[in-house]
Amino acid sequence: MTRGRREARVFQLQSNEKLIFPFTAIGKSVLAFNPDNDSIALTGDKGNTVIHELRTGERVWETPSSEPRVDRAYANINFGTTAYGVGGLLFSSSMSSGQSLIWDTRTQSKLFDFGTNAPPIVGKAQFTPDGRNLIILGGSNKNLGDMKIQVWKIERGVPAQSNSVSASLVRTLDSGNYNGFVVAPDNQRFAFNLQQSNSPPKILLGEIDGQTPPRSIATYSYASGSGENFTFSPDSRQLLMVNTNWEVITLDTETGGEVMPPLSVIHTTSASARVQLRISLSPDGTKLAVIASSVDSGVEIWDWKNRRRIYSLPKQGGGITWQLTWSPDSQKLCVCNDESGIALWNLQAVEQALNKLGLNL
Repeated sequence: MTRGRREARVFQLQSNEKLIFPFTAIGKSVLAFNPDNDSIALTGDKGNTVIHELRTGERVWETPSSEPRVDRAYANINFGTTAYGVGGLLFSSSMSSGQSLIWDTRTQSKLFDFGTNAPPIVGKAQFTPDGRNLIILGGSNKNLGDMKIQVWKIERGVPAQSNSVSASLVRTLDSGNYNGFVVAPDNQRFAFNLQQSNSPPKILLGEIDGQTPPRSIATYSYASGSGENFTFSPDSRQLLMVNTNWEVITLDTETGGEVMPPLSVIHTTSASARVQLRISLSPDGTKLAVIASSVDSGVEIWDWKNRRRIYSLPKQGGGITWQLTWSPDSQKLCVCNDESGIALWNLQAVEQALNKLGLNL
C-alpha cells in the first residue's frame, strides 16, 4: 500500500498473538529490539538493516544498501548482523560489503565507520545494556574458524543527544574458534565459548572493562556449543547452559558450581539424534524459551522459577532456528527460522487466549 509518496510494506498478521516478518538473512544476530521497546531491527536483503515498528510491523526506516565488493570471497552470500543500543544507536554489518557502521536511528544518520578495524565478517554483535560498550565477534573471509572477540568503548558527544559518536577498541581476545557470546545484564562481564582441538570446549567469562584473562567456568558438548545456548540470569550471578544430556543447568558465575538440579527440557526417542538446543531467559527472569532445531517440536515456554513447562508455541515449518530473542519488557519473543521467516510472538496475548480457553496458567 502507499501513504502519500512513502511506501509501507504490509506483513501477514496471523492473529493478535503473532506477527510474521520475511526472513532475509542468515546468522545468529539478525535482529535486535530497541531498548525503548518500540521498534525492532532486522537485517535486510541488500546488506542493510531495516527498522520496523514493533506493534504493527510497519517498515519505518532502513540504512542504505551496501554494494557488494567483488574482491570478497563471500560477496554473494546474504549474511548480516545488527545490534541496538540505548539512545537510538544501531550497529549494522554486512558480510557482502565488509562494512560495519553505527547509525543514529532517530536522525537517520551515519555516526561512525569502523573501517578495517572491525573484522570483515561479523558473526555477532551486542551492546552492553548501558550502551557504553559494544562486543563484536568476527573473523576473516578466508578462515571462519579464526575468530576474534573485540570490546569497543562507545562514547557519545556532549550532550548525549548530540549527533556524534566515537568508538575505541579497548580489548581483543586472541584468535580462536569462538562460536558465540552473551553479555551480562550488569554491564561488567560477557560469557563466550571456545572450541579447541586438543581439549574439551569451554565456556569462559571475560571482563568488559579491564585486561584480566578470561576464566573457564564450564565445559560443554557440541550440542551446547552455540552462543544462543547459554544465558545469564537478570542479576548476572548465574549462567544457564545446556549440558551433554540436553538438560539446562544453572551455574554460579563465581565458582562455576551448579546451584540447582538439572532441568530436562527435551525428550527424543532416538539416542543418536543430534539435538541442537537453543535457550533464552527473559530479561525479568520469569520465563525460559527452549527449542530443539532437529526435533519436530515448537518453542517451549517454561516457568523458570517453578521449573515447569507452561505452554508451547507451534513450530514454523522446517529449517534451523537461529535465534530466540526477548523484548526488553519480556512480553514478546522473536523466533528466527531460516525457512519460514521470523515470528514475533506476543506472549501476553497468547496467555490471555489460553486463559479464555480455561487453560489457566
